Amino acid sequence: MSVPSMITMNYDEVIRLDPLNVDAYYNRGIAYSRLGQYEQAIEDYGEVIHLDPLNVDAYYNRGIAYSRLGQYERAIEGYDEVIRLDPENVDVYWYRSIAHSRLGQYEQAIEDYGEAIRLDPLNVDVYYNRGIAYSRLGQYERAIDDYDEVIRLDPLNIEAYYNRGIAYSRLGQYEQAIEGYDEVIRLDPLNVDAYYNRGIAYSGLGQYEWAIEDYGEAIRLDPLNVDIYWDRGIAYSRLGQYEQAIEDYGEVIRLDPLNVDAYYNRGIAYSRLGQYEQAIEDYGEAIRLDPLNVDIYWDRGFAYLRLGQYERAIDDYDEVIRLNPQYSDAYWQRAIVFTLVNMDAEAEQDVNRLIELGYDVTLLKQEIERLRMQR
Repeated sequence: MSVPSMITMNYDEVIRLDPLNVDAYYNRGIAYSRLGQYEQAIEDYGEVIHLDPLNVDAYYNRGIAYSRLGQYERAIEGYDEVIRLDPENVDVYWYRSIAHSRLGQYEQAIEDYGEAIRLDPLNVDVYYNRGIAYSRLGQYERAIDDYDEVIRLDPLNIEAYYNRGIAYSRLGQYEQAIEGYDEVIRLDPLNVDAYYNRGIAYSGLGQYEWAIEDYGEAIRLDPLNVDIYWDRGIAYSRLGQYEQAIEDYGEVIRLDPLNVDAYYNRGIAYSRLGQYEQAIEDYGEAIRLDPLNVDIYWDRGFAYLRLGQYERAIDDYDEVIRLNPQYSDAYWQRAIVFTLVNMDAEAEQDVNRLIELGYDVTLLKQEIERLRMQR
């Protein structure tokens, strides 16, 4: 039998002999909490409050027990009572802010963090968690201010550098984000998230070679991370290195066979290389997984057009227009294909539809006339 269990038995006996013994209920509640038996602890703290309605510690510990059970609304009620009785209690502001955060009530959490900082201005954890709350609200400038304060108080705080980097990235301030990730990597050279997010920041700056280098290091540390292969594939595509992009999209598919975007983007990469048969295969798989995605039909139609499979191209453009009658590029391309197969009336209908949609069809008409003259 554990020590806390033995202690609760002792308090049981005390309470049996003295049912109004506040200390016995309170200490048994603590023992139950240490055993993880929070429901019983709450009952005991409730009895303490019944016998001693001004007992701050009972409200406080009952709030913590409710938090442990995930009953944050009730926890907050307890913390409210503590603050009413002891408004300078820094710990209760901290715990109430955590409860508000768990409920997604970040504005209230921030208020409590602010009060905790007023009472304890050197508490690193409070600044850090307030920074997280500001980030959840999209108030990244304020989050950065708090992370700055964490770093001032604790220059080796890796999480603060990391989250500050994320906040800078959200603001599109990629240079500052990279500086933060640099510091994380200096302090923790095996931090896969820092390499990955620094890669994203480099991509945001259009520095794809540097991004690829960071993605490679992240993959070395975490070779099963689908997202990293995906983002490196995008970076390779931006550089026109489609063979490498195809390899990374293939790795995404190996790890996540239902990833529609990987099939779609690999299809695009194959198209860029002129490998339209392979592109069509990937587009087909993407359509199987996402049959309402008009862009995939459009790109497959373009691949069929390049292969001279005009009827199939028309079928795909038909599907695009069925799903989105405002999709102008589909009318444009279909008009060209209609012209190629001598369906001039149908081509003219698509031209007129584009005019109805408000598009300038001068170039399209010139292309159609050029194709007709080549017959």
